Amino acid sequence: MTVLRQRWRDLPHKSVLAVLLAAWCALFHFVGNSSFGYVDSPSMFGWLAGWYRLTANGETGDELCPLVLGLVAVLAFNKRAELLRSAAGIWAPAVLGVLLGLAFHVVGYTVQQVRLSVLGFILGAWASTGVVWGRAWLRATAFPWFLTVFAIPVAAYTDPLTFQLRLLSTAISVGFSKLVLGISLSRAGTMVSHPPDARDPQGFVFDVVAACSGIRSATLVLLITVVFAFLVFRPGWRRAVVILSAVPLALLGNVLRLVVVFWVGDRYGQAAGKLVETKFGFITYVGAVLGVLVLGRLLKEPAGKAAAVAGPGDAAPVPGKAARFPTSLAAVLAVSMAVSGLLLVRLRDHQTIGVPGVKIVRMPLISSSGRLARTNQAFLPTIVPGHIGRSEPVPDTDLDNLPPDTSFGYGAYQATDGTFSALARVVLMGRDRTSIHQPEFCLKGVGWDIRSRRTERIQVLRPHPYALEVQRFDASQSITAPDGRLLQRSGVYVFWFVADGQLTSSHWTRTRWMIRDLLTRNVLQRWAYVSYFALCAPGDEDATFQRLSRLVAASVPEFQLAAGEPGRPSSP
Repeated sequence: MTVLRQRWRDLPHKSVLAVLLAAWCALFHFVGNSSFGYVDSPSMFGWLAGWYRLTANGETGDELCPLVLGLVAVLAFNKRAELLRSAAGIWAPAVLGVLLGLAFHVVGYTVQQVRLSVLGFILGAWASTGVVWGRAWLRATAFPWFLTVFAIPVAAYTDPLTFQLRLLSTAISVGFSKLVLGISLSRAGTMVSHPPDARDPQGFVFDVVAACSGIRSATLVLLITVVFAFLVFRPGWRRAVVILSAVPLALLGNVLRLVVVFWVGDRYGQAAGKLVETKFGFITYVGAVLGVLVLGRLLKEPAGKAAAVAGPGDAAPVPGKAARFPTSLAAVLAVSMAVSGLLLVRLRDHQTIGVPGVKIVRMPLISSSGRLARTNQAFLPTIVPGHIGRSEPVPDTDLDNLPPDTSFGYGAYQATDGTFSALARVVLMGRDRTSIHQPEFCLKGVGWDIRSRRTERIQVLRPHPYALEVQRFDASQSITAPDGRLLQRSGVYVFWFVADGQLTSSHWTRTRWMIRDLLTRNVLQRWAYVSYFALCAPGDEDATFQRLSRLVAASVPEFQLAAGEPGRPSSP
């Protein structure tokens, strides 16, 4: 410890680094976040803290992010001797890393992608230490800084993986339970049921929900495998194998959890199985961690090839007296941060918001609890040829979870012959892009599984004939009848996005166009998300879509201001 304290005292330019990092943090604190939908803070750190609070009680994987910072601190402290020996002086090329971090932040701030700004912060902070303490320091600290990437919440983008893990873990666990344990189970998507028998007259029904998809365990196990691989193995194929094993091992652990749930439910009833499902989630991690340890033993390197660990005297000593920090280098860093901050403030203050592509009317918007939510709303017609329409209240969950400047228009339509009904929704963003999210969330959030998706074109005749391009999702849902039977029902969901003179059915095209308009013109288009949904019997999806198409063609000209080119689809 005496040697370490001496090395710390001898480290050059500590005050320079302190000022540099303080300025870096100030930039990201005062102009770090331009997206206020879920977390109302201009600070990137405030945004991260808000996300951590939002996900603290969930099972998405994001709730583990704060733990990563503690792990990084422990690893850095454990290797403090090696790190201190690596500080060898100024390395000017590291300034390029700081500039790249600033570029990430400028782009992320402009297009309201805070995660890109967080990545820029990590890169720039790491590069700043290399400017002051050299190339060897950068190399020695690369792994701890890389781990901080796991502190970025990304669960919002893992929905496709989550759903596929749900299906796969359900299928494997049901198959194992039937073939090995002899438990009679039926599976419909992610719904698993057990028929009544002498042991359990009521039977049981379990829904393998998103929390049981394995994504949380996959996040944790990926972190464990990365740390294990870098600490135990040298660079090479062994590290790659251990890291790539994260998802299979997480899936294995989750299957183990589900099999235990089904076995307990079969022997002791649904209540006991539910207790295991909610209280014994650690089974998932135990199985996955054991798998990591077994894999590490199988891949153990020969003793003669193990990487040698440097001793305290192996590295060159830190110079007792360092050269003065170059004024020109300090000026480049200071000017770069100042210019970036001023640029972001100017972009924020001069940003123009686009004109909506749908009609907004002054009409009270009532929530599902009966409170007055807005004094205006997105217009949906109540008179449509062949249909009777009415305005619908907006669920309080939608009002509470989306930015306060989001506009809504919810309606229901009934065919005059009483044989068809549908729901229509318009969600219009304000200055915050988080009002609009991936359409899959809407269905999956209320328990629907998407069985097929395709692009369709609906012919609209007014104000001129054009083909409105829409996305069509055919979905199914398992419900439990009063008598305990598991029933299937289907639905057809169509949607598209519209802004000022722009139409597309693709979420990613809309995102690309929004980024393009922000970067090239500093214009934030007010995109609206328009959707229609109708229930139907399994097998009637095509006929239901045809009836939805007629409703869309008749109602869209009444509220949508943008129209595609005559005779052409609405997006390339």
